[in-house]
Amino acid sequence: MSEITTLTQTLRDAISARIYGKEDVIEKVLAALYCGGHVLLNDIPGTGKTTLARTLAGALDADFHRIQFTPDLLPTDLIGVSIPEPKTGAFTFRKGAVFTQILLADEINRATPRTQSALLESMEERQVTADGVTYPLEEPFFVIATQNPVEMQGTFPLPEAQLDRFLLCLSLGYLEKEQELALLSRPAAVPESKPVATAAQLLAARKELAQVTVSAAVQEYLVELAHASREHRGIQLGLSTRGMLSLLEVSRAAAAMHGRTYVTPDDIKWIAADCMAHRMIARGSMWEENQETCRSIAEELLRRPEISYPLVAGIIGWGEEITPMLAERLETEIKYAGYIARQDRMIREVARHEKTLIPEDFEYAALTGLTLEAREKLARIRPRNLGQAGRIPGVSPSDVAQLSIALAGKQQK
Repeated sequence: MSEITTLTQTLRDAISARIYGKEDVIEKVLAALYCGGHVLLNDIPGTGKTTLARTLAGALDADFHRIQFTPDLLPTDLIGVSIPEPKTGAFTFRKGAVFTQILLADEINRATPRTQSALLESMEERQVTADGVTYPLEEPFFVIATQNPVEMQGTFPLPEAQLDRFLLCLSLGYLEKEQELALLSRPAAVPESKPVATAAQLLAARKELAQVTVSAAVQEYLVELAHASREHRGIQLGLSTRGMLSLLEVSRAAAAMHGRTYVTPDDIKWIAADCMAHRMIARGSMWEENQETCRSIAEELLRRPEISYPLVAGIIGWGEEITPMLAERLETEIKYAGYIARQDRMIREVARHEKTLIPEDFEYAALTGLTLEAREKLARIRPRNLGQAGRIPGVSPSDVAQLSIALAGKQQK
């Protein structure tokens, strides 16, 4: 197993203990982190945006700063300011909030464009220039910005140049009903996240991305997708060349995270909408509607680019002895790759449950959120892992979810 795959599993499990039911979003945040990109969380209050950033920093044992963006926030509050010493008169530079490793820019669209632009150099160049002096930022430097898509009054929409600096735009969203029921039975005091990895391990894992190859056929698929976004009648501004290169990089990370040394169309489809939507402008849409419209069109475009058999053959390396029936079957499999990817995620979830061991002396009676039938059967059968627990008749997915939370909390102690 590669270092980046192992690190992904470790960080995902640590973060999932506090951000429940959002493994897919967590993996996408980690993909952006591996690429050295930044993430914009466009979501309503109370979905765990701040907790996600803080938990990630704690799991990596990285420096963390949170700054609340307001209309009166100044650029010097972010990058720092030179202050004269009373005795000597010499100027001393006081570092601002960006001098950290993981920065949470909370409600970034409430600050003025001037303050928003102060982040540009630090996000792109990993440095800050003040009074003609350049100060490098410590690696890894990762910005997680948030904005509320509901309350737009008194906000300043991010300019296109600023939006383009964010590799991904994600949304945590609400939990499913069963997940929220499981969450209610969780202990009120959730233990603080503990370091499970280091920044040095992260920087070492990043080097694996250079070993991930991209075939000519996949490159052609990516170019077709970019051109389709520019030619769509509902899109005024399609995916730029820089956006296409960003999509390629994050697709490399997706492949490495899943243990592969090559990129497939599934890797692109998994992350494309999150990488494309905020870089596109829909025709005739208000600003607050643009994000959702562009995302819908991006998802539509993922199904539109023509995928012929030569493209498939270029990816999987088959020769010319393919019958028309088999070629049609292969094209159909690519067309429905999204469904296949969803099944793959379910398989990975089952595999993760098989690896989550349950102590032999675990007290099921203490989990009052479980049904009485589930508690009795679990206590009698004593499954060795979550996978076995989920296969017991009478133990529902909600019971398994609550058991998973309890085990994660016990490991954090």
